[in-house]
Amino acid sequence: MKQKKFTFQELLMICACVAVVATLGISALNANGTASAETAVCAGQQSKIFAAISSYASDNEGFLPYFDDEFSIPGCKTRVTWAYRIHEYLPEETGNKNYFCPSAQAAYADPDNRSNMSSPRSCVSIPDRNLESYRFINYGINHEYAASNVGRWASKDPKQYITVKMSAVVNPAEKVLVADAWNGKNYGRNVITHYNAGSNKMNPCHGNAANVLWFDGQVKKVDDPHKTLQNGKNAAKHFRVDK
Repeated sequence: MKQKKFTFQELLMICACVAVVATLGISALNANGTASAETAVCAGQQSKIFAAISSYASDNEGFLPYFDDEFSIPGCKTRVTWAYRIHEYLPEETGNKNYFCPSAQAAYADPDNRSNMSSPRSCVSIPDRNLESYRFINYGINHEYAASNVGRWASKDPKQYITVKMSAVVNPAEKVLVADAWNGKNYGRNVITHYNAGSNKMNPCHGNAANVLWFDGQVKKVDDPHKTLQNGKNAAKHFRVDK
C-alpha cells in the first residue's frame, strides 16, 4: 500500500487545527478549574458560617438566631436578621464577605444591588448601618423549621418568637441548615423554605447545583436542589428538623 504524504500546506493546516483544539481544551479546563475553585470557596464560607452559628448558639442556651426580628418585636422598624446576629462571630479577616458566594456574584453585577459584595449598599460596606442589607446576602437559613416557628413545628402560633435548639435536631446529617439562596430573579436571600416557590429559593449557581450546609456541619453540593430538596417528600424529610 502506498502511504499518503502530506504537503507542507496540509501539515500547517493540521497544526493549526490541533492548536485550536488545544486552546479550546485549555479554556474549558480553566473554566472548570475556576468553577471548582469557586465552589470550594463557597463551601469554606459555609463552614465558617456554621462555626459562627454554633458559637452564637453556645452563647444563647443552644438556640439558633431568629431569622428576622421584624415579626417578633411589635413596631420594630429595624430588621435584625440571623446573619446580623452572628456576624460578630465570623473570622475578622473576612467578616461579612463570608455571606457572598463567588459563583453567584456574576448575577448581581449592578453596583446598586445589595447582593453584590462590592456594592456601597451591601452589608460588607455598611456592616452596622441599614441592617436591611443583611436580607440580601447570598446564603439563606432554613426559615420555617429552624430559625422561626413559621412552619408551626413548636406551636400553632407562626409568629411565636422561637427557634430550634441545635442539640434537638433529629438526624442532623440529613437536615438543611443553610444553602446558596436567591429570590429567583435579581437578589440574594437570607432565608430558604421547604418549597420551591416565591422568593426563598435555593440558588443552583454551581453548575445547576447548590452548596448546602447540613446541621452536622458538613457542606455538600446538591444537584438540581429545587427538585431534590425543595419538592415533595424530600422537602419534608430535609427541612423539618423535629422529626
